Amino acid sequence: MAETGLLPANQDALDDLLVAIEASGRRLGIFIAVCDDPQLKEDIIDRYARELAPEFRHYRLTLDADEPSIKALLTEQTNADAYLQQGGQAVVSILGAERLRTLRLEAAYSQQERFFGYLQWTREGLQDFPFAIVLWVTYQLQEQLSRKAPDFWSWRRDVVRFVSPKRQAIPTDRLSTLRGHELFSSTLGEVGNTLPLADLEALIEETAKTSPHSNLLTSLHLQAGEAYVGRVENGAAQDYRRELEKAKTHLQVANQALKVSADLEDCANGLDRLARVYELQGRYSEAEPLYVEALEIYRTELGERHPSTASSLNNLALLYRSQGRYSEAEPLYVEALEIYRTELGERHPSTASSLNNLALLYRSQGRYSEAEPLYVEALEIRKTELGEHHPSTAASLLNLAALYHSTQRNHHALDAIQQAIDIYTSALGTEHHDTQNALSWRKSIQDALNG
Repeated sequence: MAETGLLPANQDALDDLLVAIEASGRRLGIFIAVCDDPQLKEDIIDRYARELAPEFRHYRLTLDADEPSIKALLTEQTNADAYLQQGGQAVVSILGAERLRTLRLEAAYSQQERFFGYLQWTREGLQDFPFAIVLWVTYQLQEQLSRKAPDFWSWRRDVVRFVSPKRQAIPTDRLSTLRGHELFSSTLGEVGNTLPLADLEALIEETAKTSPHSNLLTSLHLQAGEAYVGRVENGAAQDYRRELEKAKTHLQVANQALKVSADLEDCANGLDRLARVYELQGRYSEAEPLYVEALEIYRTELGERHPSTASSLNNLALLYRSQGRYSEAEPLYVEALEIYRTELGERHPSTASSLNNLALLYRSQGRYSEAEPLYVEALEIRKTELGEHHPSTAASLLNLAALYHSTQRNHHALDAIQQAIDIYTSALGTEHHDTQNALSWRKSIQDALNG
C-alpha cells in the first residue's frame, strides 16, 4: 500500500485513511483531513484516488464560497451522476474550505461562519449519501471545528493530520493593530490562534478602499510585511520567492507612508524589515543603506543603549558577516553584546543570542579558542533561563557541535547533536524540519567517522 516520497508520519496517516475508507464500503463515512500545504494535499488526494481505484470511484467537489453547504454540493453531484444514484462505491474529496474568509467585512456573517452553521445543522441530511466523504481543512479551520460545529465533529469517523511546516496562516497575536478595528474586532475572538493570510490581504484591500490614507492601512502593510518575512525565515513559506516579493511590496508601501509620519520608530522598523528582505534576496548593496538608516534612527530616537539599537547593530553586523566583511562586523557585534549585558542583564536570552552571533563570527574566521567560551556561556544561559528542553537550548548545542566538528572533535560533536535531537524530538516532534536537519547532520558525521 505504501508509496515512497512522503514523510513517515504522513505515510502512516495516509495508510490509516485508506484502511478506514475501504472499511466504510457503501456506507456513509465522514473523514476530516487536515493539511496546510496545497501541494502536499494534492499529492495525498492523487495517492488515495489511485490506491482505491477501481473499487472506489473518486470525485473532487469544491465548496461554493457564498453558500458553503456540503449537503447542497453532494445533492447536486448525486442528482447528476447515475453511478452514485445506483449506490456505487465512491470517495468524495470536499475542497475549498481553506478559501473561506474569516473576516465579516460588510457581511452579517463570515464565509467560515456560514460553513460551520451548515455543518452543525445539516448533519442528519448527510445520511442520504452512502459513501466516504473526505473534508479537507486547514489547521486553522480544524482548530475551530469542535467548538463551532460540535454535533458534526462528534459524528465524524476519523481525523487524519498531514505534517507540514508550511502554514497558510499567521498567529493572531502578531496582529495587535487589528484588535481595535471595527472590521475585525467583532470576529477576532472567533478566529482562534491563527488568521489565514488571504484574510489579512482581504482586510488590507478593503481598508485601502475605505481609508486609503489612514494610519491603520500603513500599520497593516507593515505587519503583513513582517509576517511574510517571518514565514520565510522560519521555513514556513509555501513559495519562498513569492512571499519575499509580497513582503517587499507591503514594506515599500508602508515605508513610503512612514517617511512623512511622526512615528520614527515605526519608520525604523519598516526600514529594518525591508533591508532584511533585500538581504534574503542577496541584494546586499540595497540592504546596507536601509540598515544604516534604521540604526541611526534607533540611536537618535531611542538612545545609544536601547535594546532595539542593539538589535539593529546585530542586523547590520550579520549583513557584513554574510559578505565576509568580518572587520566591520566585529565591533558592531561587540557593541550590541555590551548593550544587552548592561541593559537586559548577563543572563537574558537576548544576551545569549548576541553571544552566539559573536561566536559565529569568530568561528567563521577560524578563531575557535575565542568562539568556544562564548558558545558555552550562551548554552548555560539558555539552559537556566529557558530550560534544558527548550528548542533554543538545542540550537545552542548545535552551535557548539559545529565548533567541535571544525576542531576535529567529532565524538563531542555527536554527543551535542544527540542532545539537540532529543530536545527537538520532545518539543517539536520527529518530523519537524529542525529535528530532521539535526538527524541528517548526525548521520553525515557518523559516516565521516566510519569512513
